[in-house]
Amino acid sequence: MAIAASALAFSPSVALASSARAHRTRATGCHAIHRTRSRSACRARERELSAVLSRFMVTSLLKVASTYASVTDGASIPKKHGAHPTTRSGASGQTPPPSSSRGAQSGTPPASGGANPSVPGGGNPPAPLSAWVPATGGIYTPLSDPQAAADVTPAPENRPANTPENQDMPSAAALQAFYSARNNHGQSVVQANPYDAYVTGHYTGTTDEIIQWAAWKWGIPADWLRAEYVLESHWNMSQLGDETTVTPTEYQEYPAAARVAGSDEVYQSMGISQVKWNPDGSVGAGTEPLRWQSTAFNVDYQAAQIRFYFDDPNRVRSEWGDSAYSPGNAWDSLGGWYSPYPWLNAGQLAYVAGVQANLAARTWAQPGF
Repeated sequence: MAIAASALAFSPSVALASSARAHRTRATGCHAIHRTRSRSACRARERELSAVLSRFMVTSLLKVASTYASVTDGASIPKKHGAHPTTRSGASGQTPPPSSSRGAQSGTPPASGGANPSVPGGGNPPAPLSAWVPATGGIYTPLSDPQAAADVTPAPENRPANTPENQDMPSAAALQAFYSARNNHGQSVVQANPYDAYVTGHYTGTTDEIIQWAAWKWGIPADWLRAEYVLESHWNMSQLGDETTVTPTEYQEYPAAARVAGSDEVYQSMGISQVKWNPDGSVGAGTEPLRWQSTAFNVDYQAAQIRFYFDDPNRVRSEWGDSAYSPGNAWDSLGGWYSPYPWLNAGQLAYVAGVQANLAARTWAQPGF
């Protein structure tokens, strides 16, 4: 049940979910399982989640198309612009046309500088964001890694299994490989999404602290990302999604953890936000192996993609050519992680409804999460 901004997706990790994949395709079979879950149990879970998705599709098409749920824990949720349904990137299985490289930034990220970005700020941190921070002149400049770290409120670890990935920060060489990677249209990832030049994953902390850091950096309410990652993975970096059949050559290109032993099947999506990757660069170009090695890279990358949909920097997203797209709608943009092309597809509506349900229930804050 999964789908993906250079290519995004949606998969049912624990509720319905998956990743950033305008460049993400819907897979067959069991789309998301924990490594310890049996395949038969996974199949049963998939059938259950398919029923849930069907119910969401019916209710969301009736409710979400006119207005989104309006409030959760005192934080106002913006209403949709007009009749635009939301869209999640990569679920549709359609590959958008190559975006123009006009105005693309260089592949060198800005220097982070400052104090240790892995230390949550002391004193009195600012109040959490209740709405997306607006861009100036249509282009958002994210906080530096240390600036975002200074705004993080210390939080306990509720996913101790994530600790190795939470402590991993990409090296300069690994990041340069990411910035210079090219998609299936021959563009560098920074040409395809100028915001990728700011993706570093340079933060370590608990799982919740890392989510906060990415939220502050990209000007997105942390609770929105918390709710989305419940849908995608239940906050587990070990989550696998989007099972599909590949050629023997492609099979060997996927990491061992993503391969289904004794078969020609692999899981294309990995990590807390289910970043999807294909060897041909059609989805998640340059993200392998950082997407599963580093929690901070995984969420930094994902937040940069949905911010791209929200701002349309240099009109790069508009140049994909689908007339339904318009920037500035927060929920449509978050839904773009599920399927960004064509904009406002039905799968995005269901995805957004699922995220909103988690947001209203504050699932991540409930006992036993």
